[in-house]
Amino acid sequence: MIVTAMLLIGGLLLLAPGVCAVIFIREYISSPQPAPSSFMLLWIISFVISALGIAQIVYAFRRYRT
Repeated sequence: MIVTAMLLIGGLLLLAPGVCAVIFIREYISSPQPAPSSFMLLWIISFVISALGIAQIVYAFRRYRT
């Protein structure tokens, strides 16, 4: 039970970079200037980290059910 709770908390923390990336993408899309390529790489890395967070949350729920 404790391990599952820690997995959930860790997964939620890993979702934070993706949420921040979505907020910043909305700001850059609304601006007339294109985003620099370094930001694109940073956004991709942030989304990969968030995908790992989602996978960790799914694993925690599957672990809890068994």
